[in-house]
Amino acid sequence: MQFLKSKIVLINSFFIFIFLFPLILPIIVVFSGLNIAKTDKSPSNRVAKSILSETRELYFRMPFRNTIQFDNDCFELSRTLVYQPKKNASCLQNNFEYKKLIEFGNFRNRLDSYGESPVYDVIVIGDSQAMGWGVSDQEIFTNVLQANGRKTLNLAVSSYGTVKELFTLRRWIQDNKDLYKKVEFIILQYEPNDIFESMQYLQDKNIVISPKDFDENWKVFFENEYARTNKNHIIFNGTPRLNNYALIIRNFYSRKIRTLLGQNWNYFDGITDGSVTEIKKYPNHGEYLMKIFRINKDILKNKKIIVFVTDTWGLNVDWVKKNLSDEFSTSNEPFLKNTIFTSLEGKDVSSYYYQLDDHMNPKGHSSMGNIILSIINKN
Repeated sequence: MQFLKSKIVLINSFFIFIFLFPLILPIIVVFSGLNIAKTDKSPSNRVAKSILSETRELYFRMPFRNTIQFDNDCFELSRTLVYQPKKNASCLQNNFEYKKLIEFGNFRNRLDSYGESPVYDVIVIGDSQAMGWGVSDQEIFTNVLQANGRKTLNLAVSSYGTVKELFTLRRWIQDNKDLYKKVEFIILQYEPNDIFESMQYLQDKNIVISPKDFDENWKVFFENEYARTNKNHIIFNGTPRLNNYALIIRNFYSRKIRTLLGQNWNYFDGITDGSVTEIKKYPNHGEYLMKIFRINKDILKNKKIIVFVTDTWGLNVDWVKKNLSDEFSTSNEPFLKNTIFTSLEGKDVSSYYYQLDDHMNPKGHSSMGNIILSIINKN
């Protein structure tokens, strides 16, 4: 009789485990992924890589992180550019892998430990990578240039594409013509998704600059975002809140179901191990970037241009950089033909990025600064 009772308990326990396991699995994956990210090292085995990939998906989809352009301590609405950094502003970027103070100067420029300067010989434009998402004023790459006597103005803005970046530069030049005459180098940080903004601009410039639907759509959307609190947000080295567990389970399985139905619903389609991706059939980056450069020839033709190519965890960089370099080399226009293309280098480029967040970490910024400095010194 005792044996029978023990067997019944065992069977019941088994069925309870079978029932609960699908609910527990997503939570296990998330906590395991967060612990992997804490090591600051790319995992080497397939199981750990898969866990990190699933956690990344949830990190962005939930989302577990706050986005700096929705932080009204540092950003404000702009009728021309939808949003822009505030002058002389600061805010705390507090996400799972970093807790850093981000500061902007008088020109809405991202500051480093050298602060403002009365004169500049290098100007940086780009998106969040060049702006220094997730790194402090002491860690951002421009410190390397500044330490070696290159007075640098960083006008990069999170999520801007090439068109908005060059418009930001042009707007700065209009108010600072004499300062611009002394600028020798333009550093453009290029990301593959910049091409879509370029394509939109060439189709209709009011889709990108001074968008027609700003008052109807963008303004209301961003006002709501600035007023919203991200209840799923995980602070530096924190953990998901208990009331987020149901959302984690739902989001985890919703992608699995869509994948089974043939609907790929993955932010990182093609990533196999966190550092390698299948090459997608992108349009010709070089063709579109040259078109945008030609539109801005009046402000670029007398400057030395360095294009620094980045992407999520260093994915697709080599292919895009080669495409850009090959296309620009066919031009007979000196300011295009002499443009220099570069990127982060090494066997494990993913080590230059945060494990969960898709931005360069302090190591990546240090390497970026040294690569750019080397090119500047040779020129």
